[in-house]
Amino acid sequence: MVLIKEIIIYFMKVILTLFTLFLITFIFVIVSDNGFFSLGRLAKGINKTSVSSIQLGMTKCDIIKILGIPFSESIYPKYNMDGFSYSKNGMLWGVDIYLSFENGKLIRVFMEEGDVPFYMYDNKKYLTKKINYNTYNRIIPDAPNLEKKRYDEIHSTTP
Repeated sequence: MVLIKEIIIYFMKVILTLFTLFLITFIFVIVSDNGFFSLGRLAKGINKTSVSSIQLGMTKCDIIKILGIPFSESIYPKYNMDGFSYSKNGMLWGVDIYLSFENGKLIRVFMEEGDVPFYMYDNKKYLTKKINYNTYNRIIPDAPNLEKKRYDEIHSTTP
């Protein structure tokens, strides 16, 4: 009888341990895929300062200097177009950051979450940037050392 009791207690501990590990893994997946941790889904050069400095007509080299190397490049020789992708989709987190080029010049910047665009800048439809700031501010990170730059600007002795 004591042996059966010990076996039951042992299996209960194993089941409880496995359930705890499953629960921790499940919470981590949900939290990470909903954008609470970037986990490399956006290219390192993507931040509010770099994105706002992009202008239509820039070359690929100009864009790479500002945003860094894209995750992927798509080439469409039939249309003389290509594009850079600066995002990776997660299991539950779908954000696309895509830049289109025609004849080597930037013609479109498009960002969407799911199927809802939140940043559009296009030489045919949107000559000025069309931004949904609620989504944009939630997804696009601030520039690194932005607070230090602001502090230095405020306390600068140069007029």
